[in-house]
Amino acid sequence: MSTPVFVCTSSFGARYVRQHGQAHAARLARDAGASGVEIRQELIDLRDQPLSRLGADIAELGLDCHYSSTELLWLGEHLNDRIEESIEVAQTLGAKLLKVAIGNLPEREEVRDETLAKLDRMLEGRSLVLALENDQTPRAGTPEALLGALDAFDRAGIYVGITFDIGNWRWLGINAHDAAQMLGERVIYVHCKGVVQRQQSLHATPPSALELAEWSAYWHQFPAQVARSIEFPLVSSDDIDHPDETLVAAARPWIERLAHF
Repeated sequence: MSTPVFVCTSSFGARYVRQHGQAHAARLARDAGASGVEIRQELIDLRDQPLSRLGADIAELGLDCHYSSTELLWLGEHLNDRIEESIEVAQTLGAKLLKVAIGNLPEREEVRDETLAKLDRMLEGRSLVLALENDQTPRAGTPEALLGALDAFDRAGIYVGITFDIGNWRWLGINAHDAAQMLGERVIYVHCKGVVQRQQSLHATPPSALELAEWSAYWHQFPAQVARSIEFPLVSSDDIDHPDETLVAAARPWIERLAHF
């Protein structure tokens, strides 16, 4: 049985997506065989407006939608008020999942409870699931930080899952297999990308054969049929306006491979 595979619109290249719009990127994902598309806040442009039309276009393509927000959940000891806007955008798009990073998890338990009560009111009546992602920061990208956030959500009675970004662990020098063992049962979405080092900095890339072999061990820690998404560049250069057929052909084998991984 195949597993749902999404494509992040950013995988087609930021310049390309800003030029053609995320509805066009969603169409490429559909043509390549994807089950869904991840809309990126940082790529929302005039071509994507109104967002209700973008959501309708995605639904017409028969794709599920996830929304990736750049907003952090917590800012110091208070909830980020802009999270409510992210929730509204996700709802307008018809997204089933909203991906966020936790930011600065409040140190005091009572503050966590108060801020999550506020978040619960924002989510009331919405068919939207939050997925907390391990980002590339020490404050929010470690298993311990995410477990602390999960504990706070559990106490508040708010269902939340984890977006497990395989590549992001590299930025913090964390063993992804260890992280999968600690967080695996709460994973509801997987970001798939390889990582290479160039000139003393790390970059997302299509996974190597070695990385794919390592990934196979992670999947045993996750729930069956957990959705996964391509979050690596599908072409080597974003400076060229690649034909649609080239982008679809680049995405299709990865979708097929991840669907049966």
